[in-house]
Amino acid sequence: MTKPQKQVSNGFAAKKPITRRAVGSKKRKASPPAALFRQLSSPPTSSDLYLWCDYVEVRCLTHPDKRFSRQNLIECLAELDAFSMRDGEDDEVGDYDGENGDYGDGAGDELGQSEDDDLIYENGQDPIPTTDRRESKVSSIFAQLGVRAAVFDKGYPFSLDDGLQEICLLEARTGEHGLYLQLLLSASLRLINPLRRAELTSEFESISEKIFRGLMPAGWEVHQFGAKVSTRYRGHLYSRLVKLAGDWRGHLRIKRAHLKTRNSGDGGLDLVAWHPLGADGRVGIPIAAAQCGCTAEEWSLKQLEASPSKLNIDVLHKWATYYFMPQDLLGVIDGQHDWQRRNDVASAIVIDRLRIMRLARQFDTDLEYANLTPAVSEARSYALA
Repeated sequence: MTKPQKQVSNGFAAKKPITRRAVGSKKRKASPPAALFRQLSSPPTSSDLYLWCDYVEVRCLTHPDKRFSRQNLIECLAELDAFSMRDGEDDEVGDYDGENGDYGDGAGDELGQSEDDDLIYENGQDPIPTTDRRESKVSSIFAQLGVRAAVFDKGYPFSLDDGLQEICLLEARTGEHGLYLQLLLSASLRLINPLRRAELTSEFESISEKIFRGLMPAGWEVHQFGAKVSTRYRGHLYSRLVKLAGDWRGHLRIKRAHLKTRNSGDGGLDLVAWHPLGADGRVGIPIAAAQCGCTAEEWSLKQLEASPSKLNIDVLHKWATYYFMPQDLLGVIDGQHDWQRRNDVASAIVIDRLRIMRLARQFDTDLEYANLTPAVSEARSYALA
């Protein structure tokens, strides 16, 4: 027999008191995302042109007027020189290396360093005035931006005046423009809030996967191996490598005891591919593997993470090794297009920003970025926020 409900003066049943559990079950309002940028006024300390060009483009992207001039950059350099001359202050303007959260070895590579630095100074005096040195460096940076504008052509979201004095952000928002800006942010993690870096690195891996899939011939199996996104390879790294070795019809040389107890990482491997050749079960099939990295300088050490020399899997023949990076390493040497830091390009197929952009156009992947990602949208409106 049910107990009668208590009545109140208005004749309706009294409501049950709200319990603590009920209060706790209410959905809390989502906290606003952390600010995208940090240390925007801190230029690179490395002399690599690709880093400086990226820095100028980011400053243009976030400027209230969406433009950035040579004079703006010269003023930045003057401030940096003044900061570095202060006694008792540490230089915290390191070059962020990406996923691992550490800083590169470029901290000792001062901005003004160039071929001129090999001169022997008389009486300890620099024969080139600081002002001239700055202007020479800025001239080189804007000349390289001119190369970018010409090579990326319609995919370049910026414009430069005829005298290469100023760079401006274009109003047009094509898919190629959106993709370029996405790659630019992924390449500039040093300037990104640590709480927001993951969304850029994960998006870059997604871009790389689409390009990698497009590069593989018809009939190839293509999968992501990254610990956070893989659907085929799960669990401890050893278990995932065992499964991969089986897919490749190879043999894993290491044992579980060789790895850390709780190692669920990717082992330096992000993308894998192979052709089953009719699924006849025999060894000797075409294989490819790739690593994706947003590191600004340490890419020279990460290129071979997915190579046969690093991965402990024996197969009948060596596989093709790819390295995807959002940086633009295009340079001009003796009047010809070449790699910047050519001596650091190892035995891997490097897919940098220019190759990603051109392949994305070929595979229609760029169309997906006509609608800007949240990070790019925020970057465009950053100065107005």
